[in-house]
Amino acid sequence: MRGDDLDLKPGTSAEVVINTGTLEDIIYVPIQAVHAEAGGFHCFVRLGSSYEKRSVSVGSASESFLEITDGLIGSEDVLLYKPEETGAEPASNPNSVMETSWFPVTQGMNAV
Repeated sequence: MRGDDLDLKPGTSAEVVINTGTLEDIIYVPIQAVHAEAGGFHCFVRLGSSYEKRSVSVGSASESFLEITDGLIGSEDVLLYKPEETGAEPASNPNSVMETSWFPVTQGMNAV
């Protein structure tokens, strides 16, 4: 709404996104790829045909992504869920992780 035409009607709603800044040259992953446990955070990172649980440090966050300040590099893939939720075991059953469950670690710019 702009100018003097600010008449609000009953039942009117709006969705607002407030961009508080843009972070440049960061590493970030989807929120669902980062898991909190015992006071820390970790991701499951592709390791050949299997994966490993790796500790990470997080920074800023948006609605969908978390900045990773330590523990990942931009050329890795992270699992979008905990393997325990599907019964998969690290290194013992790598084929139980679906190929579409991986997300590439992204390096670049992200709005928060």
